[in-house]
Amino acid sequence: MKELDKKLLQLFLEAEKDILLKVETALKQWKQITSYKAVLADIQNILQNLWVNITTWANIRLPESYLEGVNLVDKSSEITDFLKEEHTKDEYVNFIWNYLGQIHLEAVENLISEGIAYASNIVDWVYRGARWSLAKWNEVAILEKLAKWEIEGESLQELKQEVIKTLKEKGLTIMKDRGWKSWSLSRYWEVVVRSETAKASNAGTINRGVEVWITKFKRVEKFDCCEICALHNGEIWDVAKQGQPPLIYHSNCRWYWIPVFD
Repeated sequence: MKELDKKLLQLFLEAEKDILLKVETALKQWKQITSYKAVLADIQNILQNLWVNITTWANIRLPESYLEGVNLVDKSSEITDFLKEEHTKDEYVNFIWNYLGQIHLEAVENLISEGIAYASNIVDWVYRGARWSLAKWNEVAILEKLAKWEIEGESLQELKQEVIKTLKEKGLTIMKDRGWKSWSLSRYWEVVVRSETAKASNAGTINRGVEVWITKFKRVEKFDCCEICALHNGEIWDVAKQGQPPLIYHSNCRWYWIPVFD
């Protein structure tokens, strides 16, 4: 995992802790009927910071991955030297435009848009979950009981601990994918990183390969890939006969295409 990926992953881990801390703190002060809207605003600020960093990540890491894929075809010292240094979004745009041209730049821009859209599901999910959960806790019946101190002492503490336990197990920082599988916020981000950078790298290899009349590509699996993908390791895909190959087969896919030089 690249340094920028690690940095953003750390931000996600910190966001998980901050979100849970905000809610736990609010629950401990619940006798004073802390406004759930204020807590939600705090959570929104945390997520906004993530969103800014997600956008920065997509604009740098996906062009970088695309160029890494291109270089499997070109084996260019110019690309290799360029990738040794850190660059801004504009520097990636200028390099891709000058070295590869408009078509590749458009491909990268599409990958960036898709990556940001994919990642935005994380922010949307957490915010919707926060809004629903906090509104639920703010129901009139519960507030009335707390305001009248009908729930006190150990019973009150038990109620709070139960809510916190549910939050950690099923709440704000737990993601659900399309198969309804549960992921922690930070673990889900790792899936996004692997999926989107793999797509970008494979797109770079395929697009550049076809451009220079390479039609065959070999599928190479990582050593820790899933059992299904392992069965396809070494397969050859002929673009001339089979059309455009898939960039990844599933989220968290670990394989990549390499050009077959006849």
